[in-house]
Amino acid sequence: MKIKISEASGKALDWMVVKCNYPEWSDDRIFACITNLYDWESAYNPATDPVQANRIMEREGIWTRTTDEGEDDPSRKWRATLPLKAVEIGPTILVAAMRCYVASQGWHNGEIE
Repeated sequence: MKIKISEASGKALDWMVVKCNYPEWSDDRIFACITNLYDWESAYNPATDPVQANRIMEREGIWTRTTDEGEDDPSRKWRATLPLKAVEIGPTILVAAMRCYVASQGWHNGEIE
């Protein structure tokens, strides 16, 4: 199954972010990191956790703003930009920013298998 970065959200987007941060990690280790079956509060989920996402956004220099494109389509409400590297749009500021981060890392032509 392929998921385009521009369509990723939730745990799929979290998985992409972890894979970009720790490319050497196995899929099992990434799954444990994003789900943390024993302690939900310590799961890694930057697509929905502002504290986790802000660390990446500040480190990488990702800019965010609202976009007029979301007037008719709420899935395009936010735009995230990493100058000279990537621009992504999403329904929330965190989704847009994490999509932008993943895209900026040169992720498999915009898709993940």
